[in-house]
Amino acid sequence: MNRKTSAPQHKKTQPGSELQKPWTKAKPASVKTAETKTTAPKAVSAKVLKQNRQEEAKIYGENACRVAFLQRPEALVRLYLSEQLAPKFADLMKYLAANKKAYHVVSEAELEKVAGSQHHGGVVLLVKRKPVLSLATYLTQNGRKKQDCLLALDGVGNPHKRGNTISAFC
Repeated sequence: MNRKTSAPQHKKTQPGSELQKPWTKAKPASVKTAETKTTAPKAVSAKVLKQNRQEEAKIYGENACRVAFLQRPEALVRLYLSEQLAPKFADLMKYLAANKKAYHVVSEAELEKVAGSQHHGGVVLLVKRKPVLSLATYLTQNGRKKQDCLLALDGVGNPHKRGNTISAFC
């Protein structure tokens, strides 16, 4: 006796196409049992949200986002990108999904809202900021280097204004 299931059957046009477009995968239907408890999401205070915003930074553009992913994948928080760039960032989306972090394929208008600018290049990556090191801490951690170069900037607001201090120590 053959029984047909009511679950939709998905056609694959090319083998492996789901690896190139992870955002097009069908999500499995969730199964609820009597043992499953549903809880309301916890409310997050404004103070916590503000602290998170201060600890995070936005990175725009294809190259900058790619470098951030390659150098500091553990610092990634969330990704927003246009549909046109989604295939180029399939590896990053797979990484985020595997690590239970969000990515969103959005319109250009939504990208402008997230970025706060028109100059986002089709991709915005939210990352945890690097911790700020004092000069003493940096020198303690890197004191054994034979050669190093530091650039110290103080009060740089307008580069055409006199009185800005720029010092390089090599």
